[in-house]
Amino acid sequence: ELTSGRARTLEALLPALVLHQPGALAQVTDGDAFGAPFGPRGVHRSEAGYVARGYWRGPVWPQLAYLLWRAGADVASASVRGASASGLAEYWDADDGTGLGAIPQSWTGLVLLMDG
Repeated sequence: ELTSGRARTLEALLPALVLHQPGALAQVTDGDAFGAPFGPRGVHRSEAGYVARGYWRGPVWPQLAYLLWRAGADVASASVRGASASGLAEYWDADDGTGLGAIPQSWTGLVLLMDG
């Protein structure tokens, strides 16, 4: 099957930083979309290319979680939980918090600003 190569990604929701888009923000915490117990997935969970622990295919990236937290505060508790569970990893599995990439990673400290 041929496709356009398009996939629903968390980055596509970044306009919510400057535009009022409550429907977009609702997807960030929806467990059937991007939401997960340890922060927002990088790719919508129903996309064919979603890979929970694949680089840029599904894990939580703290810099994106931080930006979306600025647009909607509901992202904070899950992202802080993921950063802590992962040992401040570069990125982590959104469902179980397993740290991936470099552990620890300095930019993940940014997520800790979301706690409070």
